[in-house]
Amino acid sequence: MRKYKRQIEQAKEKAANRERLSLEAQLPMSELIAGVRGDIEGFAAELGLTIIQRVMAAEIDQKVARQELCRSACSRLISR
Repeated sequence: MRKYKRQIEQAKEKAANRERLSLEAQLPMSELIAGVRGDIEGFAAELGLTIIQRVMAAEIDQKVARQELCRSACSRLISR
């Protein structure tokens, strides 16, 4: 019986702790969001630019590879 009572008390304490933590987490959230909004926007812009640069670099590499392939094929045909 003692063990059962202890388990009930522990469960109640855990529930109370969860409730306190959720209240503490909700209160400063708006302040936190307002404080990091500019940082998030800056990071997103930087990330977007990095993605665009890498996509463009990949496209350039593909076009250069195609041109080199065409040049080598043309030079083989000419040398025959």
